[in-house]
Amino acid sequence: MSIYLEGLAVQFFRGIGPAKQELGPFKDFNFFIGANNAGKSTILDLIHRHLNKRKDVPSVDTVDAYAGAKTGTFYFAVGLSIPTFIDAVIAKFGPIAKSRGFNDNQVRTFSQSIKSISEAMADDEMIWMQKDRRSGDPIEPMMLQRVKAAIDHRDWQLLWNAFTSTTGGGIDQHWIPQTLTLFYDAQPQTFPAIRFIPTHRQVGAEADAFRDFSGKGLIGRLAELQSPDHDKRVDFLLFERINSFLQTVTGRKEARIEIPHNRKHVLVHMDNKVLPLSSLGTGIHEVVLIAAFCTISQKEIVCIEEPESHLHPLLQRKLISYLRSNTSNQYFVATHSPSFIDTPGAAIFHVTNDGVQTQIKESILRKERFAICSDLGVRASDIVQSNFVIWVEGPSDRIYLRHWIASVAPELQESIHYSIMFYGGRLLSHLSATDEEVTEFIRLRSLNQNLCVIIDSDKSSAGSPINDTKARIVTELADTRSKVWVTKGREIENYIPHDALQAAVEEVYSAKYHSAVSGSPYGHALHFKSRSASGTGPDKIVRDIDKVRVAKIVASKPAELDILDLRENVTDLVALIRAANA
Repeated sequence: MSIYLEGLAVQFFRGIGPAKQELGPFKDFNFFIGANNAGKSTILDLIHRHLNKRKDVPSVDTVDAYAGAKTGTFYFAVGLSIPTFIDAVIAKFGPIAKSRGFNDNQVRTFSQSIKSISEAMADDEMIWMQKDRRSGDPIEPMMLQRVKAAIDHRDWQLLWNAFTSTTGGGIDQHWIPQTLTLFYDAQPQTFPAIRFIPTHRQVGAEADAFRDFSGKGLIGRLAELQSPDHDKRVDFLLFERINSFLQTVTGRKEARIEIPHNRKHVLVHMDNKVLPLSSLGTGIHEVVLIAAFCTISQKEIVCIEEPESHLHPLLQRKLISYLRSNTSNQYFVATHSPSFIDTPGAAIFHVTNDGVQTQIKESILRKERFAICSDLGVRASDIVQSNFVIWVEGPSDRIYLRHWIASVAPELQESIHYSIMFYGGRLLSHLSATDEEVTEFIRLRSLNQNLCVIIDSDKSSAGSPINDTKARIVTELADTRSKVWVTKGREIENYIPHDALQAAVEEVYSAKYHSAVSGSPYGHALHFKSRSASGTGPDKIVRDIDKVRVAKIVASKPAELDILDLRENVTDLVALIRAANA
């Protein structure tokens, strides 16, 4: 994971006004998602234009100043995680300790003091350093008060003495402010190169210099990668990565790009033809362009504006998957596409504007990410744009299904080749077959006919029938492009070998687990007997089980498919997903 910028805070910049926006911790991928004119590009502009700006340059142009009713001075601070901050201080202290001959016990004591002070300096796990801060600038009074109690006065004096080789002084006038100044001075003041990929991208002529990431000069740079000099042969590997991505997005293993001798076009060899890249369609052209930019850059900070322009959601997901696996950059992306919301391990920031100023908030919970979709007006688009939709009852079903699919077809990835959505058990278990909600669910097929619905049979025996609602779903949805999978046992957990399932249950409920209840395909596979409090009374049957925790434990071990009709159904499902992605 490549993280060069961990956090930032800003005030009075563009649409951001008096309410200071503190953002972090950043991840390798950071998406700023919101409606048009909300201010999605504000943070990208800030990073691109101000993160590596020299301190003697005027802080902000008039056009970038906040123009609201309450104005103020532009404020920009960089956030550092506590471990990063501590590591930098200790790295500076190490040579001092060595030169002054401190023993191991003294070094440990000083290191603990540094740790305690740094933790006291933090606000929400981040330590903020104003970007234009100079060595010797006064420390904020609030910060001085906050850290004063972090260690004893005697320890402050010893640490100050160790850093400065000075004696005497006072805690408020010398020990604390001068020590904190040394802490701040120990932090890195520069960042990797920062690249900006604008919304409008076009391959430029060979004569253009490769100065920016708008597309100008790209042909010349690709030509250098295609035929590098003897001492830069590693560049050819970057060129091959771009070819590999082209093969992924076109579905053609033989697809390759080539830069001809006149350097006027990016040519593509595919299907026994040689065509300009632009002839493959705007989507392929755009996604290959972005991938090329980001492959050429390594160990840099890359800001991308609206990468979804002209891209189908599948191409968007393939792009992110490629960038994560084949580049070493940190990405900041402004977008109004909901397709990025479920990017694994990414930081998602919801950008809104109330008419007064821009607000930016990290969205961690599912309900917060749903709010983003609502803000973007997303409803049926996720269903329409997915290659294959699998409907399951709840989150634990999703965990099992991903586990089983991966065991049969590891190349198939959720969010790229298929999507999993929840319908909730109430829909099919507690509503009548003629209920309007059931009818609406069936109508979803009109949005995407490549689908599978997985239904718990809830059967108590082999001869028990399924209810009328489930029977209607089976009748109306099943055809050659769709699948309705009714579990052969009672529910999806009955597909897990009972010993393995109960072992997972016992791991979750180790304090009270006694024994399993039933190993029958039609029994409640998750239920177990708990020990009585006294140890002598009757065992109690526990029915309220954390299905998700149990499923995660089961999915951490190799899948066992040879139980009931599981292998048959998973194999059929994989075939349908592959057909939908062909």
